[in-house]
This record gives sequence, C-alpha cells and structure tokens, in this order.
Amino acid sequence: MPAQPKQPAQPDNLVVEIAQYLESELAAVDRVLHDILDSQSSLVREVGEYICLAGGKKLRPMITLLAARAYNAPSPAPVQLAAAMEAVHVATLMHDDVIDKAPMRRGRPSVNARWGDDVAILMADYLYAAAFELSLNYLDHEPLRLICQVTRRMCEGEMFQIEKRGRWLEPEDYIHLITCKTACLFSACAAVGGIAGGLDPVTIARLSAFGLEFGLAFQITDDALDLTATDALWGKPVGIDMATGKQTLPLILALRQATDAERRTIESILENGGSVAAANGEMLAILERYGCIDEALETARRFARQAVAHLDGLTVYDEVAAEYMKILPDYVITRQY
Repeated sequence: MPAQPKQPAQPDNLVVEIAQYLESELAAVDRVLHDILDSQSSLVREVGEYICLAGGKKLRPMITLLAARAYNAPSPAPVQLAAAMEAVHVATLMHDDVIDKAPMRRGRPSVNARWGDDVAILMADYLYAAAFELSLNYLDHEPLRLICQVTRRMCEGEMFQIEKRGRWLEPEDYIHLITCKTACLFSACAAVGGIAGGLDPVTIARLSAFGLEFGLAFQITDDALDLTATDALWGKPVGIDMATGKQTLPLILALRQATDAERRTIESILENGGSVAAANGEMLAILERYGCIDEALETARRFARQAVAHLDGLTVYDEVAAEYMKILPDYVITRQY
C-alpha cells in the first residue's frame, strides 16, 4: 500500500524531512556517485568526493525520486538517473565557478580556487560524461536525450549571458537566461522521474512544466538571497553576484525606476566590483527604496504557485511523495539559504 499522508514540515525543515523520507534512495544515489568517481586517477577521486559527496541539498535528485514515486505504483527507484542529474548539476557549478572566478562554494573553497581552473574544467567534463553513461542504462533513450538537451541549453544560457555583457537585460531576457541556466535542469529532473516511473506522456509533460516553474522560482529567490542572506548561512560572500557584474531581477527592476544618479551608482557597482560589503549596502538602499526585492520575490511566488498548479488533478499513488512535491515550491521561496 502507498504511504499515508502526514502534516507537511515547516519550510526550514522540509529538505531535511524529505531527505529522511528518501533516506535509502539518496544513500543509493551517493553510492552511485561514489562508484562513478572510482577512477585510476587519484585526483579524480579526491576532487570528485570533495565536490559531489560533501554537502549540498540534493534538491534535483530529490525531485527525480519524488516524481517517480508520487504518481505510479512502486518500481525500482531511479537512483542512477537521480545520480546523473546531480552529476550534471555539480558539473555546471564547477564550470560556473571557473567563469565567475568564484572563490567559495558551499561554504568551502571552490574546486577552481583549491586545485585550479584546469582541474575544475576537466572534473566537470568527467561528470558530464558519467551522467551520459548512467542514462544509457535505460533502454528508453529519452533520459539521455533530455540530459543532452538540458546540457546544450545551459551552455546556450551561459553564452547568452556573455553576449549581453555591457548591456542591460530586460526582464524577459533575464527569464530566458535563468530558464536556460537553472530551470531547464529542474524540468528535466522531474521529467526523468516520470519517465522512470512509467508515466504517460501527458503526465510527464506536466511534471516537466512543474520543474520549469519551480526552477524559475528557485533562481529568482536565489538572486534575492544573494543580496539579503548572511554569509554564514549562504556559504559564499553575500553580494557576490553583484560584485561580479551579474544582472539579477531586483537590479533590472531598479533600473526601470531609478534616477539618473542612482543608475550611475548601480552601473558603477556592477562594472567595477570592489568591496562586496560596501557595494551591497549602497545597492540595498536603492533596491529597498523602490521595493525591488519584494517585487522580485512576488514574481518568484507567482512561479511557485504555477508550479503547484501543474500537479493538480494528477492521479496520485504515494500521497506523501505527492504532498512533498506540492510543498517544495513554498520551501524555495521562503528559505533563508
């Protein structure tokens, strides 16, 4: 019989609760990740375990596992696909950190800061290849197609961001950017869970749409937290996006309302970087004046509501897994890190 529903956790505790609920499956995901790092190269093993097996919320494999469990009778949990999605995610983090010259990741020195850009790039490529190989274990090549497609889109998103350097983004440009760089991977995570669960194409499409809107809510909230979180919780310097010249929704919204003098201040901070703390304080004053962070978070809440709406009416098998799917969007827009 499917598990019985229970009261949902508070958002701050939700990921911990889901991790306990999926404890055996997530442990199996970690074993798969450990296995793909079993290389003749001691450096692959060292770097891989440093970045893959040491922290992180594992939201992406959670979504794959929940989607597979929530809407169909039990079948073997798709731990290899869940591990593949986590490998892709970690690979993108390493590539992003090289591009951004980021010194910290998850509260520790980034791979590029500790071992150099060459090691970070090669380790990321290794994980991409491992993800492709893991997806080949499914006779239906749809998971492989999705992983290839999402990898291409993430690269396109990064290239789009490079193309737009020195030019201000419109809100629709920003949504396109985060769709490519973040939301499409969440979409694929939900879709491959549905595929592994043997669900019909219509349900898989709705899971994919859920993941996309969830990912948009996640990234917009992430960008707001980069301005408002504390370093201790955030795991990297607060304001690092702004200090490295990244345009996020609060800043884009501010530019539409700012005075000429305020625009010059924003442009100077983004172009010149400098002290993260000083720049963050100056920028926050402008953003708060026009309510830009609140407006961005309201946009995130709208995407979160739309994500949940895609799940309405689906035939549920495991009510606990389905309930977690429905309350995860609320978690991403209320989290503090």
